[in-house]
Amino acid sequence: FPALESAKSERHTSIDKAVQHLRILIEEIENNIKALQQKQESIVIQTEELVRVRSALQSVTQARGAGDTESANIQVKALLKASNNLENALMKEAETLVVMRKGLYKRMDQMLGEYKIVQTSIVDEELVTWQRAQQIAGVGGTSPGPLNQLQVWCQDLADIIWRCRRQVQQMEHLKSHVPVTNTPDVELDELNVNVNNLLCLLVTRTFILDK
Repeated sequence: FPALESAKSERHTSIDKAVQHLRILIEEIENNIKALQQKQESIVIQTEELVRVRSALQSVTQARGAGDTESANIQVKALLKASNNLENALMKEAETLVVMRKGLYKRMDQMLGEYKIVQTSIVDEELVTWQRAQQIAGVGGTSPGPLNQLQVWCQDLADIIWRCRRQVQQMEHLKSHVPVTNTPDVELDELNVNVNNLLCLLVTRTFILDK
């Protein structure tokens, strides 16, 4: 049936393109996480510098109290200015970091939404279609052919969802390392639940491919 074969070919081409698009998205998110990590490292360095400046300020202030020299006064003013500048810079960096995190959560959520659509197409449609054809072949119908293409797709899905899971874990680690807010990131918790649900679903629905 040429028409059916043509429709099947179009579906497969569409799935191939969707999988490739997911790989591009996961790479972009990977780069975004690296940028976020660099931002956090910058904040850590500035925080350490602020601690050093405050410690120096405390030492000079105590020394000034003992001698009250003009040199000490100049140092105090310079250190106070440096401290204020660092505090202001850190506040801005923290605000930027929050925006970057929120943006990443949104991108990862969108990616998982697209991933779910592709996974549904493969395991709830293509795999089910193959299983039905296999049952029909068992009673004299035409064989649906090998599972090669489905195995490739499912391996692609597994690679992508595992990478996404690692990315969520990276985000959790980065957040715990530099906690700029006291409120929990509900979006990150939801991402964790969603990625684990999709992974479990993929494993349970594709166990036949390992047989």
